[in-house]
Amino acid sequence: GPSLAGATVAVLGGVGAYVTGSGVTSNALFMPSAAETGASLGLAPLFAALQQSGGGHAAMASLPVIALLIAALPSRQDSDEPLAVKVGLGLAILWIILVIASGQLQIAMASSAPG
Repeated sequence: GPSLAGATVAVLGGVGAYVTGSGVTSNALFMPSAAETGASLGLAPLFAALQQSGGGHAAMASLPVIALLIAALPSRQDSDEPLAVKVGLGLAILWIILVIASGQLQIAMASSAPG
């Protein structure tokens, strides 16, 4: 149903951005399918927003961003990289969960709206 599809769109957006480091790249990869899925349910703008939001938020904690931050540390230690990856992944998951929750609420509101 729409709820599962919305969650999937947000997750794909987030995973695409986490791996590539870019919400734009994630959109290039997954926006056509997100928009088409949304259009088939009469929710194209919402599904496009879920894709964009999932990708935009996860990109901030992505692997390429983590690599840049680690490289910029003046005196890094061996334990810095695994810690940064764990924190980044945790933040990306948290943001994707928040995007999914927001999307679920919006899908529920759209499906209960008259007309």
